[in-house]
Amino acid sequence: MIVTFVSQCEKKSLKRTRRILDAFANRIGNNVWQTAITEDGLKTVKQLLRKSATKSTAVSCHRNKTRQLTELVWIVGNKRKFNEVGVVPVNRTKRNIMHSEWENDWTYASSIQIIATIAALLHDIGKSTKGFQNKLLIGSKQGDSYRHEWISLKLFELIIKDCSTDTAWLERMMQVNDWLRNNDVEKLLPNSNQDTVDIQAMPPLAQWVAWLIVTHHRLPPADKVFYSPTAIQRAQLLNTREKKLYKQDLQQFYGRRALPIIASEMPSLRNHDPLAKPTGIERFKWQNQAFKMTYGLADTTREHGFFGVNMASTGAGKTIGNARIMYALADPKKGARFTIALGLRILTLQTGLSFRKNLKLAGDQLAILVGGSANKKLFELAYDNKTNAITDIIGEYRQDDESETFGSESSEDLLDEIIDSDIDYQDYEALNLDTVIASPKARDLIFSPIVTCTVDHIIQASECKRGGKYIAPMLRLLSSDLILDEPDDFDQADLPALARLVHLAGLFGTRVLLSSATLTPDLVTGLFEAYMEGRKLFNQSQNKPTPKVVCAWFDEQPKAMLSEQCSDIKDFQSAHEQFCEQRATYLSRQPVRRKADILTFKSQYTKDKAAQFYSELAQTLVDAAVDLHDKHHETDLQNDKGNKNIRASIGLIRIANINNINSIAMQLFNADGVNIPKDTIIHVACYHAKQLLLLRNSLESKLDRILDRSKSSVSIFDRTEVQKAINDNPATNHIFMVLATPVAEVGRDHDYDWAIVEPSSMRSIIQLAGRVWRHRPDKVADTSNMLLLQYNLRYFKYPNAKRPIFTHPGFETTQFKPPSYDLAQIMPQAQLAQVDARARIQAPKHTKIDTLSDLEHSVMRHLLNNPKLNYVNAYWDSKATANRTYTYLQQISPFRAGTPQDDWLLIPRMVHDDEDTDIPISGFDVYHSEDVFEKGLAKSSTQNKTIYPLSFDFEHPRVQPWLTTSLNEALQDIQVAQPDKSLRSLAMTYSSVSLDRIQSSNSKGWAFHEFFGFVRQ
Repeated sequence: MIVTFVSQCEKKSLKRTRRILDAFANRIGNNVWQTAITEDGLKTVKQLLRKSATKSTAVSCHRNKTRQLTELVWIVGNKRKFNEVGVVPVNRTKRNIMHSEWENDWTYASSIQIIATIAALLHDIGKSTKGFQNKLLIGSKQGDSYRHEWISLKLFELIIKDCSTDTAWLERMMQVNDWLRNNDVEKLLPNSNQDTVDIQAMPPLAQWVAWLIVTHHRLPPADKVFYSPTAIQRAQLLNTREKKLYKQDLQQFYGRRALPIIASEMPSLRNHDPLAKPTGIERFKWQNQAFKMTYGLADTTREHGFFGVNMASTGAGKTIGNARIMYALADPKKGARFTIALGLRILTLQTGLSFRKNLKLAGDQLAILVGGSANKKLFELAYDNKTNAITDIIGEYRQDDESETFGSESSEDLLDEIIDSDIDYQDYEALNLDTVIASPKARDLIFSPIVTCTVDHIIQASECKRGGKYIAPMLRLLSSDLILDEPDDFDQADLPALARLVHLAGLFGTRVLLSSATLTPDLVTGLFEAYMEGRKLFNQSQNKPTPKVVCAWFDEQPKAMLSEQCSDIKDFQSAHEQFCEQRATYLSRQPVRRKADILTFKSQYTKDKAAQFYSELAQTLVDAAVDLHDKHHETDLQNDKGNKNIRASIGLIRIANINNINSIAMQLFNADGVNIPKDTIIHVACYHAKQLLLLRNSLESKLDRILDRSKSSVSIFDRTEVQKAINDNPATNHIFMVLATPVAEVGRDHDYDWAIVEPSSMRSIIQLAGRVWRHRPDKVADTSNMLLLQYNLRYFKYPNAKRPIFTHPGFETTQFKPPSYDLAQIMPQAQLAQVDARARIQAPKHTKIDTLSDLEHSVMRHLLNNPKLNYVNAYWDSKATANRTYTYLQQISPFRAGTPQDDWLLIPRMVHDDEDTDIPISGFDVYHSEDVFEKGLAKSSTQNKTIYPLSFDFEHPRVQPWLTTSLNEALQDIQVAQPDKSLRSLAMTYSSVSLDRIQSSNSKGWAFHEFFGFVRQ
């Protein structure tokens, strides 16, 4: 490409810039350079300029777009030296240093500033007690029986006592020294009611200040305000890791009017051709129409908001399509900012990689929240192994020079996660936000134009109950649009929290896009209501008219795309129903790709005859797998086994519960556990979450490679693991069987030949169907390629239906139950004949539960589209406004509550204690992760009675373990990529697992086997 550099540098910066640019380009004027250069060369120039940049630096880069046009590529340094397209000004006017244009719509910005400043000044006066001051002098970490903010609130109550108006208490505060001289606080405070404050009796502004004082660290409810020293010590033991980082300066935050700046002046993505240019790929062309339609709606969305629904099919390019839609909505002069919130960490990394690669997004344009460094490194290594390329998707995060601080939750870090970002903050010094957002990790999250993260990170904006963890995600939500990817993948227990997040997005003026092919009508409608009620408050605060929210629907049919302005739920439901009817008609006309039958299985389960039950189940699954293999195998015509044609297939058996998977697998491997036809070998892999991080990653990276069937020229027989298994076990038929939990349904780009499913929900069945022939769109199902077990296995263990059966995953509750647990009775033949999303996207007209899909629609309707007040809509309903200021709803419906987990490390035993010469031998020692991280391995105690080895013999001659890797082998493989690390230190990083906390229900602990993973005893 041909590029032109223009320098507007001053002082010493001019000489430094000239030296750099003279080395790469021809100087064609005093401060202008031009050259032909590669992408990598241009990146190098930018990096060198940024390293030497000062406040006097200002360099723009333009490239020739066509013969007649150039476009701005980037600016390094002072962006005020150029306009939005890189033009240098020839005349100047005085700059408005008050930036009133940032505050035009922020009617209440001054009020927020004043009230917050007063509350900030008063919040810490409770620290003036002798006890707290002594604690600071001796450096004690001991908590206080009465928290300092409670004492501050009591003092504020005493000072303004008898003030019946806001004017009265404000005047008293102005003369507070006189009041203190006439009133002995040390006598008044003990004589007051120490455990209650009547905030409601205060004047309105005083109520606001009082609430901010007492809720700075945590929101109510609190069962009491006094805690005994014993209770404090117990609580501190549970929170020993909540120690550090940057103190939040409220006066700086509100004094500088940062909210309007953050809402409108953050770095953005502009003039980015990969998002703006039409695609020529046939199956992605719907994106062009989506971009065109959305671009026409952009101006209206700034006044009324935007709520979009993308229901394009799997493989149609939703991820890139979503980015193009949000880019089209952005003001071309200001640029795009959006956050992609996903359900799984692996999806976050995959999406980040896709954006970096396909959309050519650099480190200063895209930030990726990756969890921990171990997950990040393993993902990179897996990708390198798959593509034979060296990838640094996520740069090593710099360690901050931070000292530990104690005594206030305000000192905690705003964000715990490692972030990949390459933002140059010098470019944005004019915004004066360095003290407002002091944490580098928080700045990375807030400043980056595009962010990919899990919903867990952004949802802290509405769910955080204490500390400052909500600040960074809240500011991100305030300053960018939001894409929620696969929101229906969450358990129904998590959906109330998701609705609160969407409501907050509307309240902040954010535009929202939902993306999933299986969204139920009531879920979409409920989230729209949450958004609309939030948007009403935003428009009211900004002096805008009552919103008529711009709603848009997208899928791979360009002519079916729809947009409407909706002012109430009725309008939205009507338009959504119209779109879903068109989509259902389209799906019904598609060739049948997944066809299912019911797999009959009946047995009796008792604890004393569990082995017999699992043996019968294993035989049923083997017989079914053999039948599916006969119908859907590949044949290797070029093998070296004489005249025999080797037949192979890879199938998925999805079982809901991990213990059931291991019990089935153990029966398969027993010498007389199952009968298998002659000349047939079954190769079994167990895939679930209860496995060491390193071993699970090793298995997933192999499956990712083997199950990539996107290239017709590559056969499964070309995969090393398949070749070796066939060569080591001579037979005609080779059935490769992956026994997996629901981890196989979402987040893995796998293509299986067939599948057998334990039924739990219609959503789960449809999601798993998307993994059958995923990469082979031309295949048509003439015979069934899916089998659905007649009953969920919980039915045999709880036959009297006292407990919900279709659960984890599933939608059954004690209130909503199916008419039968026999799938043959509750899944219509039409849904079996063509397994697709129609059962999810269209709700029945009746409210009676006749089918499995009816059960899901009933639960969604009751939860999210309920005309009566419930614990979901109470968050925004006008009759329950207090719920926004309390955490009661967050307490009763927390996001991803789950079972309490403990983190463990399994460290292989070594021949030597010297890390430079250690050699692994058999066996391992178990440690609490927290102990090792705090004390070091040498000073930590082993926990070998909690987790211990599982001994098992693989006896069946025709059932072989597949894709096995020992822990020692996996560590040695990692050491090849990280030769500077010892095996023991690598184990401390990668040989980790999170397991359900040991309680009375599982007091025997866990057994571990490298093939089966962790088995609850």
